[in-house]
Amino acid sequence: MKYFLLPLLLIFINNYAFGLDVTNVKVTRSNGQIFITWQGNTAKEYLIYRTTYKITGVTGWPNTNFGKSPSYSTKNIRLSDIVTDGDHYFRVPVNNQGATAVLNPSAGYGGLFVLTCTDNSATKYFYGVKMVGSSDVPTPGQNTTSASTKDIVSTPKPIYQESRDLDGISGNDMDVYVHFATAIVPASSKKMMNSGFCDFIGFNFGVIPYTDFSSQAPHPVIVKLHAGGGDFISDADGLVSEAPSAYKICVDDWLPNDETTWWFGYNEDYDITEPFSTGKTLPPTCNSNCKLDDQSCHGLNYDYTLQRTLYVIDQVKALYNDFPNTTASDDINPNKISLTGRSLGGGGGMITAMLAPDVFSAISLTVPKMDFTFANEQTMPLCAWNFDIEAEAAAYPCYIFDLYSHTRERVNVKWGTVTANWPSFKADMNNTGKYGTYDLLDAGYMISENTRANKNLPILFAFSGKNDGGQGWEEKLPVYDSMNVNRQPGFFFWDQGDHDSPAYWNFKESVPLIDLTRYSLNQAYLAFSNCSSSDNPVTDPQGTINGFFDWDENSIVDNNSTFSVN
Repeated sequence: MKYFLLPLLLIFINNYAFGLDVTNVKVTRSNGQIFITWQGNTAKEYLIYRTTYKITGVTGWPNTNFGKSPSYSTKNIRLSDIVTDGDHYFRVPVNNQGATAVLNPSAGYGGLFVLTCTDNSATKYFYGVKMVGSSDVPTPGQNTTSASTKDIVSTPKPIYQESRDLDGISGNDMDVYVHFATAIVPASSKKMMNSGFCDFIGFNFGVIPYTDFSSQAPHPVIVKLHAGGGDFISDADGLVSEAPSAYKICVDDWLPNDETTWWFGYNEDYDITEPFSTGKTLPPTCNSNCKLDDQSCHGLNYDYTLQRTLYVIDQVKALYNDFPNTTASDDINPNKISLTGRSLGGGGGMITAMLAPDVFSAISLTVPKMDFTFANEQTMPLCAWNFDIEAEAAAYPCYIFDLYSHTRERVNVKWGTVTANWPSFKADMNNTGKYGTYDLLDAGYMISENTRANKNLPILFAFSGKNDGGQGWEEKLPVYDSMNVNRQPGFFFWDQGDHDSPAYWNFKESVPLIDLTRYSLNQAYLAFSNCSSSDNPVTDPQGTINGFFDWDENSIVDNNSTFSVN
């Protein structure tokens, strides 16, 4: 018996005298997602295994890994980069009773992997984690799980992270949340990221609760889309005191390669981990300059970012209307969801108005991009969006870097070129087939498409500058015409200002944020057209279309026999 025990003892000593690269693997299922944490070197990458049998030293590691966890996976890199108070780490569920923990390496956490449950079958899974390059053997209870876990499909929920002081006056103003998007989702779920590059991403957003405690519930909501170079925290400046009866939701347009998506999305084959390099980064074309016409290289363009925004809105409505988290006096009015954005946020707001008109009651845009197909601003030859579309068409299916400015080139790598007009995810509302991507990104066209489909747009307010070389001016004119012809509700303002400096209008005073809270999806509103008091955007240096009109929403009488309004 002594000779039998000695080899077993040596194996045990061998395993732990030198230490495993991964220990204390924990698996927690919470709200339709599986959270895997472990102890190890946070700077390393890890392979994730999922099987229907226990992974042991006898079975060995499976031949194929289920997923991969990147280095520093426990760190909230985006939040850490945009604040000045040090590194921040994700807070995630750590048991099935709802407890959460911050995954700080100082507490022993070395890695995180998140997956979304995809079926409700009785199948149970075992998990294992191995550091890339490690020769460790599977050891249940350390780098593999001893117990199994089954999937249960439900809607994933955002996870509270922390609260932050925005104005330095009233204490913590913004509640910061993270929601984890995953590459694999149930067939019935909307996609919020593509697959093949990252298995999961933690996205941040902030909620600023209403501050006017005398205001009556249910409260309106204003969604803020940040500008280019901004983020969900820095662009929230001033929101605490504005429209104090409203909740504000501050979402974040960010990808792991530090690119933005104009609040729309990107191609299913776009590498979200590769940094953009001018004159080098190609659209998804199988690394060839002449395959813009090969759909096997690029597939479809999806509205991943828009779907994240809509998901966040739905989750915030549920969170703040959910006893015991809040009381009835804190409830949100689902019919009073409005949106505001400037520049990148303005262009994203226009896309949102066209693709999700049923969600929002009003949208306010400052210096927005309205038509991403527009190629020739003749009065501004140096407009960032200008390019020779005839040369592009002549070169098709080849991609010629020299045709484009930096701004146009950065969207080409996500969406393809205007000439290519790659197919999108969205079914045509009025015909068979799917829309081309640049059909969706042309507001003038989509105003007509929504009207044909009997969809009412939210009330639009937009300010533009005639000397805005960042977004262009002439592209706005067909959009104004389309709104007028299709009798959709819009109020437009312009002057001689450039992208950053209005010359006549103070848009914040003309359309203060509190005005957005007046309008409701379940109440009639007015759409003006062909008004003699409107100015001419072609000839007048500054002016407005419909900006001199207003109505008292409290005076509306709307029933089967009568409609009246003051």
